[in-house]
Amino acid sequence: MNTSLADSYLVEAHRYFEQGNYLESVKLLKSALAEDSGNSEIYYYLGYYTHYLCYDSRPYSSYSLQLSDSIIGYLTRAINLDPSLRNSYYFLGVEYGVVSRRGLQLDRYNDVRSPLIKGRSEGCYPDWLLEYALNLLDCCSQDAILFISGDAEVNSIAYLQWIENYRTDVSAIIIPLCNRPWYIQIIKTGYHDLISPVPISWNDEQIYSASNYKWNSNEVQVLLSETVVNSYQLKNNIFHWILSPDLTGYQRNYLSPAKAVIADIIQQNAFNRPIYFSLSCHHLIENDLDSNLILCGLSHQLVPYNVYDRETTLEVEMLKNFLLDQENFSNFQDVRENDLPRISGMLNNYRYLYLNLIIYYYNIEDITMSNNLIRSMEEFLPDSVLPLPEDLKNYIKQLKSQLP
Repeated sequence: MNTSLADSYLVEAHRYFEQGNYLESVKLLKSALAEDSGNSEIYYYLGYYTHYLCYDSRPYSSYSLQLSDSIIGYLTRAINLDPSLRNSYYFLGVEYGVVSRRGLQLDRYNDVRSPLIKGRSEGCYPDWLLEYALNLLDCCSQDAILFISGDAEVNSIAYLQWIENYRTDVSAIIIPLCNRPWYIQIIKTGYHDLISPVPISWNDEQIYSASNYKWNSNEVQVLLSETVVNSYQLKNNIFHWILSPDLTGYQRNYLSPAKAVIADIIQQNAFNRPIYFSLSCHHLIENDLDSNLILCGLSHQLVPYNVYDRETTLEVEMLKNFLLDQENFSNFQDVRENDLPRISGMLNNYRYLYLNLIIYYYNIEDITMSNNLIRSMEEFLPDSVLPLPEDLKNYIKQLKSQLP
């Protein structure tokens, strides 16, 4: 055993990974493992970097489904050797999510559900994460369409909906997968009892020939029903926005398949079902629809009017009821024992909601409610459990100094 040589290989592997050369980084990690087969850190990075090689790099001829088993094996070995390597649990959960979605793509129903069950049993989707996903789903109205992104969010929502049958009325749409024709087809038609369909106008040929579309900023119009017009108290029955390109290249602007299909869903749905974007993903359309988004919990709801004109950027009563109810954060303390450092910072979204509401009440001179919210935030989300980022800590300190 040559641990110094193994350490040297590990350093080089990190360097190649930072350069985006995942293939070479994995080769070096295997060399490191040959020198030090009991090193938990090497197993962790082998799982981590091999995952990137498989799913975040251009395809290589060496890829096979067995590599997914190898990733799971590496990460499981890392956990067995050193359970304190908490991000091993995160990447293990990510890989089980990949396996689940592969079952979805191949129409293997049991293979969709079983990896999520296994991920939960192995501690990859801890209570605090499932609570976050539950709170995200609960900010949505009945029969909503919810756009989501990020492995932590995607896998925890999938677990709640597909394993615990929680809020299955919500159609959770994974934005990154909207670049893939097989997924567009599934969300258009639905999948057994797991995925409810959403309105998409594209035919099969358009779906399976999806690519980057030449596109400059153009107006999109949506014809609204009388019911929608009355429900939102609108002055006319046309909703329109400027759909901007999200890709550039070859001196042209392009619209990605994901953004194109999101625009089509919005257009075809015509606000008959409420539409939400989780806090992790609404940036994709933020520049286009910023004036039509209301903050309502861990998501923004899309509405067919200018929220600034109506001064309705926050769903105030809903946020107040949510943030003052400690039951919504009953598993926050679980981060102490089951932290996933790579993603636990997402819980700061709770604090983001508090601060938005605190400032709202401060601006209308309801100082009592502002102070109540600060006390609740500090009691329900203690810094001792999840330390505040320095900039957020300073901001809260400054805010408190302005309140009597």
